[in-house]
Amino acid sequence: MANEQQQTQPQVAIPLPKGKKNAVQIGCICMMLSVAMYGLVFATLTSPILESVNAMGYVSLFSIFAGMGVSIMTPIGGKLGDLIGRRNIVVIPGIICAVCGIAFAFVRSLVPLMILRLLIGFTQGAFTAAPYIIAGLINERKDVPKAMGMLATAIAVGGFGGSIIDRYGTFKSRNPYACSTTYSWSSIDWSEYAKC
Repeated sequence: MANEQQQTQPQVAIPLPKGKKNAVQIGCICMMLSVAMYGLVFATLTSPILESVNAMGYVSLFSIFAGMGVSIMTPIGGKLGDLIGRRNIVVIPGIICAVCGIAFAFVRSLVPLMILRLLIGFTQGAFTAAPYIIAGLINERKDVPKAMGMLATAIAVGGFGGSIIDRYGTFKSRNPYACSTTYSWSSIDWSEYAKC
């Protein structure tokens, strides 16, 4: 009898009501969208920003900093999430990443730009694993592949959407740095984009 009850109950590490579970899944998808968009925007804007400070020889170093930060901090971020909590591993690095991203658009000196790019890579890596871990914890085993597929799709859509937003920001303002500070979907006038 007890064995039958265990089989009928869903095997979920963190049981949530359906509404809250859907909200958490949407939050995870939005996080992966923002990681993909943010990474793409920085990859695109690094060259013009470095050109403005006469440091084009450092473009590959900035790419190394971005990749190194994400590569080092993704597994560490997963473990930190276990230690300090998933919410903290998303909120704290997320705030640091946003502040560094905004500062990156305004700083015009090479060493601070290097430090900011490295910090952005580290903070993105710190919370990149969180949506995958959370999706595995709140979903039944049979639903985990679907949740992982949605997160992977969010990365693909974010890469595509990020390039559109980046192009729009560059053409609309004639300023290649505009898009790193304007990240709001609601501020986009798509009719203007079609004219570019």
